Amino acid sequence: MIQSSGIATSISTSSNTNPLHAAPTERVSPLRQRFIEHLILQQKAPRTVQAYTGWVRDLAKFHHRSPDQLGQPEIRSWILHLITERKLSASSINLAINALRAFHHGMLGQDIESWFVGIKRPARKLQPPRVFSIEEIERLITVGTEGDPFARVFLMTVFGCSLRLSEATHVQISDMDATRMQLRVSHPKGGRQRVTILSPVLLQEMRRWYRVHRPVRWLFSQGPDQDPICKGTAQNIFYGAQRRSGIKKKLGIHALRHSFATLLLESGVEITVVQKLLGHAHLHCLVTGGELTAEDPPQWRGPPQDQYLFPVRAVAAMFAGKFLSGLEQLRTEGTLQFHGRLTAWGDPAVWQRTLNALRGTPWIVFAKGSVVGPESVLQYLGRYTHRVAISNGRLLRMDERTVTFRYKDYRNGDAPREMTLDGAEFIRRFALNVLPAGFTKIRHYGLLGNNRRSRDIPVARTALAQSRWRVDLAPSKAIPAAKPEPSTCPRCNSDELVCVARLDASGRFIPLQRGARSLRLRTGEPPRIWDSS
Repeated sequence: MIQSSGIATSISTSSNTNPLHAAPTERVSPLRQRFIEHLILQQKAPRTVQAYTGWVRDLAKFHHRSPDQLGQPEIRSWILHLITERKLSASSINLAINALRAFHHGMLGQDIESWFVGIKRPARKLQPPRVFSIEEIERLITVGTEGDPFARVFLMTVFGCSLRLSEATHVQISDMDATRMQLRVSHPKGGRQRVTILSPVLLQEMRRWYRVHRPVRWLFSQGPDQDPICKGTAQNIFYGAQRRSGIKKKLGIHALRHSFATLLLESGVEITVVQKLLGHAHLHCLVTGGELTAEDPPQWRGPPQDQYLFPVRAVAAMFAGKFLSGLEQLRTEGTLQFHGRLTAWGDPAVWQRTLNALRGTPWIVFAKGSVVGPESVLQYLGRYTHRVAISNGRLLRMDERTVTFRYKDYRNGDAPREMTLDGAEFIRRFALNVLPAGFTKIRHYGLLGNNRRSRDIPVARTALAQSRWRVDLAPSKAIPAAKPEPSTCPRCNSDELVCVARLDASGRFIPLQRGARSLRLRTGEPPRIWDSS
């Protein structure tokens, strides 16, 4: 045990020790407790808190010193150790760097930007997902789980609902909706709940499992306290079924999720539908049209063309080259296989002719023009900061049970259509667009990042004002003077006005004094207010 003024740690001789898990008997120091409380106040997920504290603890073990006493040389030598000796993946190294930023800059308030100069974040290698075939999925669930109903219903749920491991272990009884054949993912990654499909066969298996074992809250529970099964137990279920089924592919349980998406795409399901079922977000990025140079003082360097950040034709040519090169590499490795109508592509001569034809075809890359000037930026961002799932203008009719609204049919030339939904279904779809706690619609990076904008934005404005990319602000329009409110009643022309009620944003009448309701009935219903947003 090495004990310093700020942290108590246990030294392990193994270089492969997982830094994400603390030893059961390890004493939590005041410094670590302070860091945990800081991360909780930052609304970090429990898994993120565990990971960040684990990496900071690993740094302290490496140098045998409290992490708040370490500086740039110690951090650089530790990151070098992670890369060269432990040979960790790109995602692990990025996570370690994020943990150090949260500890030294976020909690201790130190300016650590200079510490990471020359340390490049490693890029994750993009690899095509390896998946199971439909025959292998069937053998995994039938042969691999024979005589084990718990393993059968668990693996069917992971595959049939396209769940991550942590999502599958936390399925609740209340998440199942047999009426709509849906499953609510109540413990998703990042806290963003979604709804996925529930097949009749899977629902039948779930009901059979429930009638026998009667779980209280969690569908897959263990122990006398009915806690959800841990990830280790779930992994053992999968690997045991894989071993008994005789499948030789060395894949993890997450491959079931990839197999679900791949089989849907091969069946002709639109990729946007698959994206929503898997819970993947759709992002829009507004990129700064230039950068600050390393000169002293910094200068502003923008793109050579005025309308686009990158030359569109150059981007199309580069995309085509990388895409076709990737296809050729996958075919050489044997990963890319051809079935059905594409079987002929397996012939080398046919494949080469196909590649030549694709290289000679002009590739089209859609690119919008640059957003020039602050007015355009505000107009663009305003669509996201002040907009919800559906605007009031699209709502047509509503009764006690249904809601009718207008939408565009993109499959038929954006033709206007009407759709009527049950009130509960309309609210469910609306709620899917409501961000959970801790999420924001807009995040800022680079010059606008929270850790540098107070320092870099004044420098960027000075450099931009002296460059050829400067954009002069358009003269603001004069705001017309507000019309004076009428001092007489438009109904009786009396100058004695008494406030009896107010109308909220939806036009609802809220009385402010006794007799206001009867006064409303005598004078007529007040005019409704329509939200024009």
